[in-house]
Amino acid sequence: MLLVRSLAEYYRSLNNGRFPLSCAHGRSRKSSPFERLVGQVLRRCGASGVNTLKLVRRALNEIRDAEPVHQ
Repeated sequence: MLLVRSLAEYYRSLNNGRFPLSCAHGRSRKSSPFERLVGQVLRRCGASGVNTLKLVRRALNEIRDAEPVHQ
C-alpha cells in the first residue's frame, strides 16, 4: 500500500495534481498506465503474486477518501 501511495503522489506531482486512474476491473478493460507502472515495480521487487489491480484500486480509493472535499 505504501508503495502505491508513494507512486501516486509522485505521479500527481508530475501531472499537475491530476489523480492517477484505475480503470481495469477484472481484466474487462485495459490497465491504465499507472496500473502498469505499479505492476512493473512490484514484479521487479519480486512481488509478482500481488493482485496489482485490487491493490491499486484500494490504495487510490483510500487516498481519495482521505482528501478534503472542495466545494
